[in-house]
Formats: sequence, structure tokens, C-alpha cells
Amino acid sequence: MDASAGVDSPDRVVDEPTPEQVRPLPGRSPSARPSSSTAHAGPRPGHRLVRAGAMVVATVVAVHVVVRLLEPYVPAVPIDVLRMIDVHREESLPTFVNTVLLIGLSFAVVLVLGLGRDPDDTPPGGRVGWSVVGLAALAMAADEALVLHERLLLPIGTLAASAGIETGSYRWILPGVVVAAIGVAVFVRWSVALPSGIRREFLLAMAIFATGALGVEAVSGWIDNSRGIGRLYHLVTGLEELLEMSGVLVAIHATTGMLSWSRTSSGALALRLAPRP
Repeated sequence: MDASAGVDSPDRVVDEPTPEQVRPLPGRSPSARPSSSTAHAGPRPGHRLVRAGAMVVATVVAVHVVVRLLEPYVPAVPIDVLRMIDVHREESLPTFVNTVLLIGLSFAVVLVLGLGRDPDDTPPGGRVGWSVVGLAALAMAADEALVLHERLLLPIGTLAASAGIETGSYRWILPGVVVAAIGVAVFVRWSVALPSGIRREFLLAMAIFATGALGVEAVSGWIDNSRGIGRLYHLVTGLEELLEMSGVLVAIHATTGMLSWSRTSSGALALRLAPRP
């Protein structure tokens, strides 16, 4: 037997082991890799808050609908309670929730802008575009809190009447349609630079919100003018507010999609702009 059979000659090529053949070190999985400066950690930021917000919205709207539907059979319900839970009253709990959601959307935009302040790390869509989104959310929150669109009823009604247009008690829908059309046109141009998933979420948010704020609002106005305020009216206004607040929640979810949690090399959790696709 050749004594050199068990000895590798210098010219012999030894195959390197595959990753599957390497035994992992104690405490490390086979797929573990050397840590880089950062690594993705956890779900999308704000995901749990959006879920909690959805539960709050569903509860508030459900309480309004149930109490209003049972009102004829429970005449002892205090008038102050009815006013507090009424989604169509501006000074009510549902209005407060909607205002908080809109402020939350503007805060999420501030996070995107703050984390993208580095010129080399500008968020997709640009700082100007995101600033417009944040300011629009703040303006809508101010409208909810200060009842601005209700204050426009008289001058808008006067202008519409002089033009021979009958608007009923929902005169603000006319300028609302104009503002919505402008907003959609601006958004479509801006959203081209967004990641496709974020763009789809924002489009869904706008569609849901507009359906409630304009479409269902017009239906509730027609019911009010033709049949008066009754159970059908309260049911439709509940749907209207549900769609509006749901649209804001989807917009918050889309905005937080621009962010991600990361762990630094020291193990600390840090909030950063999500990596570009």
C-alpha cells in the first residue's frame, strides 16, 4: 500500500465545504451571518397603532349606530350622551377621534421628513411633496376641530343661489369636489416617485376617504332633505364617518411604510427610512 495514499499532495485540489456542511457554532443558527451596521428588525413601524386605531374607529361608529337605532325604544337616553356619540355632530367623540387620526398622519409625515433630512437620503417623492401631504392633513384636522367647512355654508349658498344652483343644506360639497379633483391631480403627479406598494395604499386611502366625504355625504344630505333625520339617516352618516376615518388610517399605514426598524451593531433599535426597492 502506498504510504502517501492518505496524504494530500501539493497538487491535489481539496473541495471547500458547502454552507449546508458547515456545523454552526454554539448559539448560532446555520443561516447566521456576520452582523452589519444595521439589520431589519420587526414589523412596519406604526402597524400596531393603526390596528388599535381601527378598533377605536369601529367601536365609535358601532356605538353611534346602535344607540341611534335603539333610541325610539329607549327614550331615557340622555340628550348629552346622544350628542357625544353622534358622528354627524362636530363637537362629539367621533369628531375628536377623526381629528386625532389626522394629526397622527401629519406626525407620521414629520417622521419621514425628519429621517430624510440628509440630502443623500431624501425620501421618495421629495421633501416638498411630503410637506404638502403633512400640511393637508393638518388643515383637515383644523377643519374638523374648528368646524371650518360648516362656516362656509352661508356664503357658498348665496353664491350658488345667484347662479341658479340648488344646494340644499350640504353646500360645501361643491367646493369639496373641486378641492378633491385638484388634490387627485397633484397626487397622481407626485406619487409617480413613490414605491408601488406605497402608491397603491395612498390611492386606496384617497378613494375610501372621498367615497365617504363626498359620495356618502351627498346621499345623507338627500335623505335629510327628502325624508328627514331618522334611523336611515343615522345609519348612512355612520357609514360616512367610518369611510372617512378608515381612509385616514390607510394613509397612516402607507406613510409608515416609508419607515423601518433597524438594529445597530450595538443592538440598539433605531427608526430609519425604509430601504429603496
